[in-house]
Amino acid sequence: MLDVYNDVLLTSEEFVKSYSNISNNVNGKYLRVAIREAQEIELREILGSCLLNKLKALVEAEELELPENGIYMEIIDQCQYFLAYTAVKNLCLTTSYKIDNIGVSQTYDENIQSMSLEDTYNIMEQYARKADYFCHLLQEFLISRKEFIPELSDSQCSCIQANLYHAATGGIWMGGRRGKYSEHGCCKGGRSE
Repeated sequence: MLDVYNDVLLTSEEFVKSYSNISNNVNGKYLRVAIREAQEIELREILGSCLLNKLKALVEAEELELPENGIYMEIIDQCQYFLAYTAVKNLCLTTSYKIDNIGVSQTYDENIQSMSLEDTYNIMEQYARKADYFCHLLQEFLISRKEFIPELSDSQCSCIQANLYHAATGGIWMGGRRGKYSEHGCCKGGRSE
């Protein structure tokens, strides 16, 4: 399904720069892509497609400030730090390695030494841990107010469902539950438990 609100971001470049240690001269082209990836991949996995699309629709229509949308404003406020740290994590590789006509390249400056790929992954892991912490806080917030958020009910959404039960990232899955599966097995991991 095509997302008609694809250009709507729930955080800004200014917020990410002000609450992280990235340089103010980071190219907006790279930062916007990192924010969009954080929102459309990682945040979608937490909120689910229905709730994320609702938030983007409210932002696009400039209706977030209306009194009846207070819970949605609170959700966006809760998402900010998660989006910031996830975007910075995504930005680490993007700014270190570029793809151009000659292939994948790494930029060097005579006064600056680039980090090794292993060191870059270690930095990414640091930001992932911070993002995981804010993911957990966001999930607790959503669980505590679930009855006020219709997009979190199973009957409201037939696409990617919210993950309110697992906040840790990692490269290896050792089995077991990664979230809460539906009794019906549809759209929530493809199976039931």
